[in-house]
Amino acid sequence: AKGYSETTNGKCLEDITDAENCLNLAEPAVGKTCLFGKYMQTAAGNDMTDLEWQILKLGDDGSFMMISKRVIDVRPYYPDNDTEVTWAQSTMRSWLNGFGASENLAGTDYTNDNFIQKAFSETEREHIQLVTNTNPKGPMGISGGVDTQDRVFLLNVNEVKQFFPNDVDREVPTTEYAKNLDPKIVYQPEGCVGDDCKAFWLTRTPGDNLQRIIRVFSNGFICPHGTSLYYTVTSVSFEIGGNTQVIEVVFPSEHGVRPAIWVKK
Repeated sequence: AKGYSETTNGKCLEDITDAENCLNLAEPAVGKTCLFGKYMQTAAGNDMTDLEWQILKLGDDGSFMMISKRVIDVRPYYPDNDTEVTWAQSTMRSWLNGFGASENLAGTDYTNDNFIQKAFSETEREHIQLVTNTNPKGPMGISGGVDTQDRVFLLNVNEVKQFFPNDVDREVPTTEYAKNLDPKIVYQPEGCVGDDCKAFWLTRTPGDNLQRIIRVFSNGFICPHGTSLYYTVTSVSFEIGGNTQVIEVVFPSEHGVRPAIWVKK
């Protein structure tokens, strides 16, 4: 199968892969790449291109767990910084799974605007398994909340370290679509092309408190303190007429989305 991605200079790169459809694999194996679902991947977002997945784990019943090989979107974990939120209560979880307003603290209904329905056909969704996810404490001792039942989810920090034990293993490219939504998810947005553009990506594990969420840096480093749920406030100083002025500038936090799922043929 061949996929195409648009670079920042407007040219197309051909990404040649021998990956099969995940449901057609004769013998799924950990580490193998396969194709499943479609999502926007060009900067303009006017395409629906095959999604590439990496198999992480095999189940006893023929199912297997996998994660997207790229950061595919940019979303807030929750739409403000002041609410204490667990994975169960986050708008990120609701958007990924297409949950209604009662499933997140913001009261936002995602039943008609969500990832799972946009990325997968009705037939494909029948192969995505409903699983129970535990949400253990983060490295700073903050509770991850109650167990959840999800079809689509983010990895917790323990899973990230289990499946990607070294920093270099956690370095992940981004689609042009995600990079165009927020160039800050890439460490050097103007200095990279295609898969050389490594991105920040979110986990579902809290940092210092339930107003911070842990992410994986573009170089694979995991900071246990976490980042803001939605935006970051930075002080900027400048001179006017010999006087120093300081203002606060609000930047959306760089929340790259790298979904995970369990499927069964």
